[in-house]
Amino acid sequence: MVTAAHEAVRPVLDGVREELGLRPFPPQGRHSVHTTLCKVTGADGDHARFRSRLVGWPVPEGGGYPKALDSLAEAFS
Repeated sequence: MVTAAHEAVRPVLDGVREELGLRPFPPQGRHSVHTTLCKVTGADGDHARFRSRLVGWPVPEGGGYPKALDSLAEAFS
């Protein structure tokens, strides 16, 4: 997924959540405030084959989310 971080507006989003009767987002570090912009996939829509090409994707030991990348070139190396 391609996402945009919005930490600067966390207080505004928490205010909206409060008005809706929801709790605030978990603290920064446990949950990032972001918008998913799009999903990146292969041209033919074959997600598995596209993921298999991402041999250099920096996945942390023990699982979890990979670090943010500015370019997919690093993942294809």
